[in-house]
Amino acid sequence: MKLKIYFKFMVIGIVTISIVMFYFVTNSIAQISFKSVTIGKQIWMAENLNVDRFRNGDIIPEMKTFEEWKIAGKNRQPAWSYYDYNSDNGKKYGKLYNWYAVKDVRGLAPEGWHIPTLVELETLGYAVRNNSNVLKEIGQGIGNGKGTNTSGFSALLAGHHYLKSGFYGLGIDGFFWSSTEWKLQTSEPTANILTFTSKNNTVYYINARTENGFSVRCIKD
Repeated sequence: MKLKIYFKFMVIGIVTISIVMFYFVTNSIAQISFKSVTIGKQIWMAENLNVDRFRNGDIIPEMKTFEEWKIAGKNRQPAWSYYDYNSDNGKKYGKLYNWYAVKDVRGLAPEGWHIPTLVELETLGYAVRNNSNVLKEIGQGIGNGKGTNTSGFSALLAGHHYLKSGFYGLGIDGFFWSSTEWKLQTSEPTANILTFTSKNNTVYYINARTENGFSVRCIKD
């Protein structure tokens, strides 16, 4: 009898601990604060997203090798990595996510935020007259592409994790996912991104393979 009572309380204790841990994880995510800036009528994060859990508390898989990254892309599974798989790069540049993390129904964006659509990215560009220097952090870019950050957006040239050849572009290019899929009659799924380079002040809107890894900036709901 005593053994049954002990077992019952042990089960209750385990369930209670699990509930508390789940509450702690999800509540911690909800309480994370982010730097933000108002540009036009939009409110944007003023830093690259750097979360390793979805909004519901589920862990987003970290890819630590090129082979792992390729497999995740092939299987259309959510993934993130640091540039060069080096966590020191994450302190400044945040994480690089594939589009399957961006579009996962569990929610990559924290509570109160969402991943911008292509239209919302275009609205951002319009607000700064498609001048990427206005978006870039001071110290990012050179010559005609030198950042002034007069918008407060503080964009970084964080490079990207390219599906075919690994990492490229740290200090040279900046890329930001949209939530908008680019519809093509092809077996290779693509999505729209906003991008710019260190050498000029142009904002570009292009499409890229969904298996690639780019930075993410969220916009307020």
